[in-house]
Amino acid sequence: MATTLTKKNNRGLSGTFALNKTEPIHRWYKYDEGYSSEFIVNEFEQLPIEAQTLFEPFGGSGTTPLVASQRGIQSFFSEINPFMAFVTETKINSVRATNQRKNQVLGELSSLKENVLDNLEFEPLIGLSYDGFEKYYKPDVLAKLLAIKKLILNLNELFQ
Repeated sequence: MATTLTKKNNRGLSGTFALNKTEPIHRWYKYDEGYSSEFIVNEFEQLPIEAQTLFEPFGGSGTTPLVASQRGIQSFFSEINPFMAFVTETKINSVRATNQRKNQVLGELSSLKENVLDNLEFEPLIGLSYDGFEKYYKPDVLAKLLAIKKLILNLNELFQ
């Protein structure tokens, strides 16, 4: 799943590292010789095709392969400086790990949602009045909300 990156149109600064000083992950290591992630986002948006793979021969601080990874593009790089290669690899691996974990968590939440909704007993609550909220919700929706509230309160009691 790709992360959404947006252009900010900071003309004159996108070719410098200055904008990366406030960007998550990009700001982990200041690299004066670098350029901003915005610059790379703008370049990707100018491509006439959808990039699938990218190779950056001069990895530097990893801006290009990192932006590519955030966009779901498989990226490779080379960097002669072992420390900068480590910085870049660390940044890219954090994005990959985050995306993998995000997909895992979304799957678990989806499974939990299905399990909760399948086992939710809300029919007895249909038609109940609840502090005037019944005028804002359809009866079955309010009943489901009340059943979820009851479930949450029961969970709170278990953990106390």
